[in-house]
Amino acid sequence: MQDLAVHSNNGDLNEREASAMRRATGFHPSFSGVLIPDFERYVVDALGDVFVLTKTSRTGRVIALDLPRKLKKALDVYGYEIVSLNSCEAKNKTKKVHRLVAEIFIPNPEQKPQVNHINGIKHDNRVENLEWVSSSENITHSFQVLGNKPTSYWTGKNNPHLSQPIIVINAKSRAISRYSSQKALIQTGRVSASSITKKIDTNTPVRGLLIYRESYVKAYHADVWMEAYGIEVAA
Repeated sequence: MQDLAVHSNNGDLNEREASAMRRATGFHPSFSGVLIPDFERYVVDALGDVFVLTKTSRTGRVIALDLPRKLKKALDVYGYEIVSLNSCEAKNKTKKVHRLVAEIFIPNPEQKPQVNHINGIKHDNRVENLEWVSSSENITHSFQVLGNKPTSYWTGKNNPHLSQPIIVINAKSRAISRYSSQKALIQTGRVSASSITKKIDTNTPVRGLLIYRESYVKAYHADVWMEAYGIEVAA
């Protein structure tokens, strides 16, 4: 009988994990999964299914399951499939399934931050339906490929701050950048719309960046205004 093909990205497996895999022989002849880093009692496959290999008894003994058990998925508030994983330290963590699949099966040499569903179906987490994208690429795909219409945020309706110029300061280097609008900054992929909404004008960094409305800088940060424009703020 063919052995279950389960692989690890972290090198050799311990005997407990290997035993669980051997017990799973015959679960499905073509089944192939990869152990999830930091949660190595679980495997994920290229179809977007997540399985658990072991269980813990009341006395704390780890027991290999006769067959891998497929985890039930839930939906988050945005409609993406999620699963709850439990580490050896008994810490539960909720993971988005599409990100698990992408992180394990899809290279990301450009370190793009988001995972896109190519056909727009959020529960289709097959590896061939996923791709790493920047924030701007994700937005462009939504509008141009899937035909979604811009929300009121992107059209500017009911959002008078959207078109205001933005000043961005690197919290470490203090380098200053100017963007024509919040929308222009978001489309660079450096920060998300929700991050700007929560942190703008608060002096709190977002991914290492301080974000301000130009009018706020002029009113409260005359030194930054001088450095950015070479113009002193009138007293």
